[in-house]
Amino acid sequence: MDQAPRQARVVVIGAGIQGNSMAYHLAKLGWKDIVLLDKGPLPNPGGSTGHASNFLFPVDHSKEMTKFTQDSILQYKELGVFTESGGIEVARTPERVEELKRRLASATSWGEPAELLTPSQVKELIPFINQDIVLGGFYSPGVGVVDSLRAGTLMREEGERLGALTVLANTEVTGIGVKNGRIGSVETSRGRIDTEVIVVACGVWSPRIARMAGASIPLTPAVHQMIDVGPVPILAGTVGEIGYPIIRDVDTNMYERQHGSEFEVGSYAHRPILVDPDKIPSMEEAALSPTELPFTREDFDPQMEQALELFPEILGDERVGIKYAINGLLSLTPDGMPLLGESPQVRGLWSVAAVWVKEAPGIGRTMAEWMTDGTPEIDPHASDIARFYGRATTRPTGSSTRPSNGSPIATSGSVPSTPGRRSSARCSSRPPAGSGPTGTSRTPGSSTSTATGSCPARLSGTGDGGPPSSTPSTWPCGSGSA
Repeated sequence: MDQAPRQARVVVIGAGIQGNSMAYHLAKLGWKDIVLLDKGPLPNPGGSTGHASNFLFPVDHSKEMTKFTQDSILQYKELGVFTESGGIEVARTPERVEELKRRLASATSWGEPAELLTPSQVKELIPFINQDIVLGGFYSPGVGVVDSLRAGTLMREEGERLGALTVLANTEVTGIGVKNGRIGSVETSRGRIDTEVIVVACGVWSPRIARMAGASIPLTPAVHQMIDVGPVPILAGTVGEIGYPIIRDVDTNMYERQHGSEFEVGSYAHRPILVDPDKIPSMEEAALSPTELPFTREDFDPQMEQALELFPEILGDERVGIKYAINGLLSLTPDGMPLLGESPQVRGLWSVAAVWVKEAPGIGRTMAEWMTDGTPEIDPHASDIARFYGRATTRPTGSSTRPSNGSPIATSGSVPSTPGRRSSARCSSRPPAGSGPTGTSRTPGSSTSTATGSCPARLSGTGDGGPPSSTPSTWPCGSGSA
């Protein structure tokens, strides 16, 4: 379509997993004249959904977040894009063992199957883990992985089948019209759309879009580091994408999971690396995508040592090399919860932001119910954007700096002191995603970066096609040094 429709009942901005979920559920509830647009191409427009790890741990100490995730898993299963693998949170310390007992209590309270494991039981499920540093585990059989890009495609197709949805890819929002405190129109690169309702579901770009309407969505784009290594001989015989439970090593704020013959390691333990929404590169400027920034090896070195302690058979194998490595952007909030609801500042402007792949379809259903009749089945009170009103209307001053990769970042008092981590309830349950994903851009056995080769020469550059590091480096596979 060359031109945008002149009028719409609702315009959903952002075609990642959350925007797709919103359009899908609004259409299922009978809404018509829905426009879903994104400035990027489809099916992967370049947001967090294109690079997230795509695993879902259902148990959270928050009932609200657990319900969102349980509903999301159900929807992913209905779409045929969910693979159940099970997942284990391991304990390295006695304090973590006690926390896992509390986690089991939450699972029981929210009706989610789970059990505590001994170190030997962890080893039975994951034979290549180093049992010597594991004191116990929390096993959740309902954990699994999802193809979030495929899910989004199916959701868009259903909206179109219902005759309710118009999809506009490669369409940028250039302005938002507000009259008497209410949404009136959206200006796009394909023309103006008159509408009284806008849903902002564009992840790390949400604050920028909200400002066009004179409103605030108080999230901070922040870096989450992740690497894929492979091919891994131990995993060579696996049928499908995943055959072993996903590991969450919460004592080190890391996770590890299988991708076919490859093995992913993700970390939230590095220094805070924050990016101003206005400084995120465009599709044309980005080496991979706007939310896949050049990997900074020096930030990951300590976490690589900790991952090597837990999985020496994989990460200590000299035949295993880096296939993919990024500083991936995701959305963080001061309390670790999403930003949902109609803006207190502008009527008709709805925020569905700081949402990850794990809970996106469940939140999509909840928001569609909220927008339709005001009474969603799942109570989203802890995620209501209005909780930040007042503080969110000002932009704190802070220092700006540039990390070693040359990407701009901003630091300010508007984010937590440890923005690389979620709050205690969220950091132990929410994977990297945001509107977030792996999907078609990272299939098992494929490589999307230039950091390939044998392990002794790992990361002689940046690992994602960006500018090389100024200091050559290696990660010898047979040692714990980085």
